[in-house]
Amino acid sequence: MADLGIARARLGEYDSAVPLIEAALNREDHRNRRLRAFHALWLARAHLHLGDLDQASAAGVRAIEYASLVESPRVDWHLRELRDLLRPHDRNPAVRQYVTRLLACDAQATRASDR
Repeated sequence: MADLGIARARLGEYDSAVPLIEAALNREDHRNRRLRAFHALWLARAHLHLGDLDQASAAGVRAIEYASLVESPRVDWHLRELRDLLRPHDRNPAVRQYVTRLLACDAQATRASDR
């Protein structure tokens, strides 16, 4: 189901992508955090393209939560890509929350790697 939602998002069919990706996230095994992070990021992108900054940021925060429990440079790159896509909307409180959470995770990861 997530693959179909992602395919729809890639085609620009964001309205139909969102419910498919959300349904997949609700059904996925909670132990597969890396995959859940990717799907949450696709959900965030779809919401962003629909102009729903609050939902895009919330899905992004969800992706950060999943990603904080795994080590994946690819997920980290996509988290930063979402930050860059949200940057023009940095006055929105939800967007600021996403950026703040991402910065906190970056700082925590830096401290952990310094040990």
